[in-house]
Amino acid sequence: MELILGTVVAKKIKEVPQSNDVIPGRVADMRCNILEQVVQEIKDSPIRLILQLDESPDIANIRQLAVYTRYITDGGIKDEFLFCEGLQTTTKAADVFRLLDEFFWRH
Repeated sequence: MELILGTVVAKKIKEVPQSNDVIPGRVADMRCNILEQVVQEIKDSPIRLILQLDESPDIANIRQLAVYTRYITDGGIKDEFLFCEGLQTTTKAADVFRLLDEFFWRH
């Protein structure tokens, strides 16, 4: 690390706590912050949004629904990952809609 970043930066990185609780907590905080920013940009968009849905099984054979969005912000078009959640029931349209509906009610 010292070869790439230099001694001073490598020393600062080593000082950052990296316990089992710190890193996942920071990742969760960043995820929430990014989601809040995307949701706020969608709310501020003159054209609400366009959704793209993709459903596929994970390693445990649970169907995961990934949702991407496209919206207008600051005069441009923006594509963002919105969320990914497991479909606990079936992959029928009613179940997918229920999951989307719950997400939008929460946000």
